[in-house]
Amino acid sequence: MPWDFAPETREVRVHPGETKLVNFLVHNRTGNNMVAQAIPSVAPGEAALYLNKVECFCFNQQPLAANDDAKMPMQFYLDPDIPEHITTMTLSYTLYDMTANATADALAQFKQTE
Repeated sequence: MPWDFAPETREVRVHPGETKLVNFLVHNRTGNNMVAQAIPSVAPGEAALYLNKVECFCFNQQPLAANDDAKMPMQFYLDPDIPEHITTMTLSYTLYDMTANATADALAQFKQTE
């Protein structure tokens, strides 16, 4: 995926039950409008059972115009029943180019900006 993608903040401390908002910064380095889909991964795998996303850019395809930047939010909380031995978790995303198979809703956003 020819986009730059990085967390705005690389590390956050969260207490179970506390809601947090984090942002991811993205830049489309190409001269083409593109649509991406983000697939999350959590390590250790057991921690994924306790990570609850309230809002996430990964829920929908993400259109981004040529050479454009965006801030993509993810709001989450950790289940208060998270085991005490899970003290650190890593959330990562893999972006896939979905331009050729983009939904009508994702493509419509390009028409709104033209």
